[in-house]
This record gives sequence, structure tokens and C-alpha cells, in this order.
Amino acid sequence: MQSCLMGAPQLAEWMKDHPAEHLAALGHRNIGYIYGVANTATLGERLTTCLEIQRSLGIPVVENWIRMCSPTQAGGYQATRTLLSDFSHEELPTALVVVNDLLASAVLAALAEACVSVPKQMSVISFDNSPPAMYTIPPLTTIDYDGCMLGMEAARLTIERLTTPDRLPVHLELPARLVVRQSTGPAKR
Repeated sequence: MQSCLMGAPQLAEWMKDHPAEHLAALGHRNIGYIYGVANTATLGERLTTCLEIQRSLGIPVVENWIRMCSPTQAGGYQATRTLLSDFSHEELPTALVVVNDLLASAVLAALAEACVSVPKQMSVISFDNSPPAMYTIPPLTTIDYDGCMLGMEAARLTIERLTTPDRLPVHLELPARLVVRQSTGPAKR
């Protein structure tokens, strides 16, 4: 799989370990999103790519299940609480894809407070595989792309750009992998 952090990869490259593919393999057909980023130009492709892949799998996108919020834990928590209050239990998605592990920790807290069992009633998957992801309750299923490698490649490209200003732009895609923990499970209903 390729990380969509540095650009939208080809859909076929994403299919094997992408969050929507993982959730679809578990039987989820009702997928929502909690999406809060400070720089939509940088990470805007992440949501767009996720929705494209979901559609390519034949899973309908329900716009009301896509919640935009601030890029803070408070924003993720409030977006989740609002989603839960806007729909009856039967109308809620069975899974949420969250833009990053930081917001996912707040999503898990909001779900726990509302007595929504993860993953029995709702699965949660995120991006980044930050160190705290393995310590959330339950431990978070997440997409891991090597942040250290990303930083090194960004530094290398910056140095190349400084030493060769007329150099053509480079599109870089880094490998990523699905880290399955206990926050995802078979769809119920």
C-alpha cells in the first residue's frame, strides 16, 4: 500500500491494506469519517482517496457520516458526539475511519462515554501508527507509514531543491502497512 500523504497513489496499489478494504473484508458497508486537519491542502487527498476507494468497492458514501472538525482531540471528540446524537443506533455507521491517531483517541473516548462498544458495535481505524495507538482502549488499528523515512526523504528533497532550484518537482509515495489491533472487528447488524 502507498501512503496518500505525499500524493494520491493509484487505486490498485492501495486496495490490499487500505482502511476501506480492511473494513469491507470485515463486512462493513456503513463507513463514516472523522476528519480534522489544520492543512487541508496537505492531507486533503487522504479523505478524497479514501472515498474513491470506498466507492470502487461498491460501498456507498453517506455524506452525513463524514464529519469535519478541528485538528484537536476536542474537535474529534465533539464531532463523534455530534454524529452519535444525529442518528439513531440503527442509522449509525458500523465503522469510522479517522484522519489520525490523535483524533482517533478522542473518538474512542466519545464512543466509550456513549456506551458504544468498540469493535462490537462500531469499528475504528486510523492513520499514523503513533506510539500511543497501541495503548488506547481498545488498541487502535491503524495505517503505519514510516514517519522517520518520510522526514528523511523530505529533508533530502529539500536539500536537492536548494542545491538545484530549477529541478523538476518530484512525486514521492512511501510504503505503508495496515497494523491490525483490537479496534476493528466484524460488522454487526
